[in-house]
Amino acid sequence: MESFKLINNSIKKQNRLLTKIIPLFLVISIFFSTINIRFVGEIESYLIILILSIISLVLNKNKLMLMDISIVFLVFLMFFISALRLITYKQTYEFFIYFITFISISFSLSYSKKWHYNFIKYSYIILIIFVAITYFSVFFPVSYENFIIPLFSDYSQEIVRKLIYYNNEHSGLTSQISFNSFFISFGIGIILSRIITNKRNTLNYFLIIIFIIALFYTGKRSIYIASIVASLIMIFISISNRKRKNLHPAASSFMIFGAVFIVLFSIILYFSFNNYDYDILNELSSNRLNLYAEAFNLIQDKIFFGHGLYSAPIYLDNVFTVEISQIHNIYIQLLFEMGIFFSLIIIVLLFTFYYRTLKLLASNANNGVNYNIYLYISFYCQSLWLLYGLFGNPLTTYPFLIIYLLSISITQYYYRINRFMKINIKM
Repeated sequence: MESFKLINNSIKKQNRLLTKIIPLFLVISIFFSTINIRFVGEIESYLIILILSIISLVLNKNKLMLMDISIVFLVFLMFFISALRLITYKQTYEFFIYFITFISISFSLSYSKKWHYNFIKYSYIILIIFVAITYFSVFFPVSYENFIIPLFSDYSQEIVRKLIYYNNEHSGLTSQISFNSFFISFGIGIILSRIITNKRNTLNYFLIIIFIIALFYTGKRSIYIASIVASLIMIFISISNRKRKNLHPAASSFMIFGAVFIVLFSIILYFSFNNYDYDILNELSSNRLNLYAEAFNLIQDKIFFGHGLYSAPIYLDNVFTVEISQIHNIYIQLLFEMGIFFSLIIIVLLFTFYYRTLKLLASNANNGVNYNIYLYISFYCQSLWLLYGLFGNPLTTYPFLIIYLLSISITQYYYRINRFMKINIKM
């Protein structure tokens, strides 16, 4: 009996250690992926995280839910079928491996609780440093060039210098303004969640102002829009939950998000096919309208099953004289690469998790549950990712993708707990 207790205590200690190590590895791999450090942010580091997540799952003696296995298998099958046509293409193979690794990490961690706290805590500290370095690049550009820019690869160093001296845009501790702006916006989501969940002190108000100003120094307009809309919707659902209006808060918030999403997407479609002030609008959108118009022309050729996973750069490089990375709209890109059937299933899954988060926030609004902060952070990250997907590449940008999938992991954990509680009440 005594030996059994010792073994049990040892397992608990190991598991507590893993709930600290896994978030630490995640934070390092995500936030320092653009710095020129071997191994950080590469597939090997994420595979180690996956192995640790599975070990944690085994130590906790969790029973995998059939629904989770089915979702992972369905997504794997769709991406595998789509990748088959281009699996010899290095980028397709790489993206497929990353995506399957990320979704496996997400669902493995969705059975654990304590990693949420540590991941958010570590991220919060790192993001304050990111904001500080952004201000450092604004006010002390020469010192920034001497001490920070050498951390990047030679190719990235030239990009960062051009951003600062020609565009007055600041990438901070990253090599691209999209990374810096997305990370800072993630920090805004954390602070706003703290304020909404009654952590209303002077420090949080001060920090959110500092983060917002830093976000505008990055110069990434699409992240501005996504961040503003995500914040407004989160504030709305918070007020709605407190007042408990007749219309269900989750339903009303989902309707608002859906309306904003449809309006923005309709504008993109309209101007992609309309010649009114096209050149001006195309310039304002950084040539995105040309990309969308050409993508829709190519979609018509293979509308049902698409051109294959990660095929957009191949086809668009043949059309444009400059190298094209992606379509800069994940919904058009999904349709382009995976066809109407698979892309529709994936989009339905994305918004199912989003609505599930809203329902959990609504159901726990007035019962004093202290994990609302994590659900709010999850909700903000999903809103940011889904909205930025209208203008950028969060699906194929690995740090953005893993942050999004981790936010789903938080939702899935509390969804499972909520279901378990309801079953026990019925019994």
